[in-house]
Formats: sequence, C-alpha cells, structure tokens
Amino acid sequence: WDHWESEFAEASRLDLGLIEWTLDQHRLYDNPMMTARGQEQIRALAVANSIEIASVTGDFFMQAPFFKARGEERTSRLNDLRRIVQACSDLKIQYLVLPLVDGGRISSAFEEDEVASELEALAPFLEQYGVSIVFESDYPPQELLQFMRRLPSDRFGINYDIGNSAALGFNFYEELATYGDRITDIHIKDRILGGGSVKLGEGDADFIKFFNELKKFDYQGPFIMQAYRDDEGVNVFKDQLEWIKPYFQ
Repeated sequence: WDHWESEFAEASRLDLGLIEWTLDQHRLYDNPMMTARGQEQIRALAVANSIEIASVTGDFFMQAPFFKARGEERTSRLNDLRRIVQACSDLKIQYLVLPLVDGGRISSAFEEDEVASELEALAPFLEQYGVSIVFESDYPPQELLQFMRRLPSDRFGINYDIGNSAALGFNFYEELATYGDRITDIHIKDRILGGGSVKLGEGDADFIKFFNELKKFDYQGPFIMQAYRDDEGVNVFKDQLEWIKPYFQ
C-alpha cells in the first residue's frame, strides 16, 4: 500500500513491459484500481513507465468466495465482482484471475454447479466490458476440461501455473493436450513436488520441455513472474528474471 506507485518505475527499470495487479478483499474499495483517483494515477504511471497491466490476480476470491455465501452476503460478493470487472475495463485490463484454490477451492459438485451457474449468467456483463475471467485451479486435467466446457470459451479461460502443476505432480503434456487451447495467461513459478516455491530451476518444473511443448499451441498471452520471493525482494527477482529470459528468445 505504501509503495505501489514506485513499482511501475521498478518494473520499467527491469524492462518487464507488463505487470499483474493483486486485489484483496480487505480494504477492497480502498485499492487504487477501485477508486477514480487511483485509476488516474495508475494510467499516468503506466504511460510514464511504458507498463501495461495485463491481468489482475483476484485474491479476494479466495478470501470471500461468493459460492460459499448465501442470501445478502452472496449478492454483495457478486456485486463486488461486477464492480471489479468494471474497474478492469476502466483500466483496459483484459484478464481477471479467479483462484479456485485454498479458500476459493470448489469442494463439491454442488459448489461447482453454483460457480458455473453464477458465472455463466455473468457472461453478457463480461462481454459488455471486454473482460475475461480465467481460473487458477488444482483440478486434474480432465476435471478442469469438463468444468470449462460449462462456460463460454470467449469469456472464460485458464491461468496455467508452471510451478503449481509441478507441485501437484501433473503431467504438463497431458494438461496442454487436454486444455491447451483454453490457456490465456501463464504464471512462471517453480515448486518442489508436494512442496513450496523455490527459485526457478531448483524445483521439479521442467521448463525446457514445457516451453518446447507450448510452441505447438501458438500461445500469444502474457507470462507473469510469480516466482520465489524472499526478504530481499528485487534482487532474487532479478536473478530469476535473468534465468528465465533465454526461454523467450
């Protein structure tokens, strides 16, 4: 909250080109992207530093998922989601990532029906504002495909996290073959099988094979660094950015 403005200049110095915004439920409407003044600041900083905001990670969805609420509370959370979509549109942010993990994890067929029903009804609203919802999920490939088939492909996609897939023991060949055409954005991360985040190249993600396979899909979406972080912050990020750059050449 105290330093968000300076991150644009830092991103420019790192020659990133684009960033992903994070949105929490706590103080949701105090977040700069949710206020008129904040949006003006974001636009000015983005132009001044040649930075695009490609996507928003909706951590609010893990903290206050609408499908786990009832009555007025559900209505309020769905209204929040609509306001967030409008804010994304105001800032020309194309992708809103909804994490179906941790507190936002779907734990039953009933909850899946609730999510699919409410979001399908939201599709015309998404179309009106030019925003797509993309899901981060721990579903196995076939289950994720079946869920995605319940929602229109023009406004709902998949956020693929390289490290999370490795930690879950999924086979990326199977994942890409199953739903590769629905992937809209990719998170760069490395994790140990069944464990936490580690520096890129030190976990169980096979970046060489993954990027070679991805070439078959003519992927045109953004790559977002969600790599390992420590107390030093920028230095460990720089090291990992240099490590991953050859994969994009």
